[in-house]
Amino acid sequence: MSHDFRKPKANDRAWSRKRKSENVSRFDDIKRRRTGNEEGTDETIRPIGFKQLENICREAVPETGILELVQKTERFEALLALEEIRPDLLKLVISAFRLLCSVNSLTTENAEKLLRSPAAENFMTGLVLSTFINEMPFSEC
Repeated sequence: MSHDFRKPKANDRAWSRKRKSENVSRFDDIKRRRTGNEEGTDETIRPIGFKQLENICREAVPETGILELVQKTERFEALLALEEIRPDLLKLVISAFRLLCSVNSLTTENAEKLLRSPAAENFMTGLVLSTFINEMPFSEC
């Protein structure tokens, strides 16, 4: 049995192998998600969640609910743009539209802007809503 005791060269595979500790990612190496809408970032807007939308729809004063929904327009529109929406969340979306239709003169402009947005229009004419309606159970009268 012969052993090669020569000093490894720099380009030798055994010599250039990394230590196990070098493969461990360091805190500095972790990619962080940007939260701001800075120029040049490609951020997708997170859709409004179930609880937030539920709280808006259950607001005691409709005007307050409408104003909260208008403040979250981008997130509400992101929800409307989804290709699939859970049935329980879809019911809240319909409740939100009902809320927007119950406006008074103080909130009319904001509500109309949201109701006439391209996202709302696409939602109302798209597959998500029509599929939901077609799958609803019905009884013959």
